[in-house]
Amino acid sequence: MSDVPKKADLIKLDQVRIDRQAGKVCECREPKVVLNNKSRQCYCQHCGARLDAFDVLMDIAHNLNRRNSYMEKWQEQAEYLKNYKPWLKVIRKLEKEYRGKKMLPNCPRCELPFFLEEIDSWTGRQYAEKRIKVFEKIKQRK
Repeated sequence: MSDVPKKADLIKLDQVRIDRQAGKVCECREPKVVLNNKSRQCYCQHCGARLDAFDVLMDIAHNLNRRNSYMEKWQEQAEYLKNYKPWLKVIRKLEKEYRGKKMLPNCPRCELPFFLEEIDSWTGRQYAEKRIKVFEKIKQRK
């Protein structure tokens, strides 16, 4: 009877717990992280696998960096759009071509060149568009 262990040598099984999810690896494309306050563990809500807390933190940091770079790009675009004035594109193009007065613009109707300094009056857009249509009709008849 010496093979029978003494009471002090026995291990109580109620203190040993088996974690059936311990070996499971999350293979979800985008795991949804759930934090368990009691066990201080991270789990995937989709498949239930335990996630490494450091990996979760790295993913969060990576996503924050990506979002910050997007925000910087969006702010740059917002600043550009705030300063963007499409009507100035035409003026800038005219200025570039006119610089040094080596090139002069031509009148789109009579095709004669003129100096920009000769422009001394302006016409409302609606009236001008109507006049342009009349000129186009006349030009088509010829």
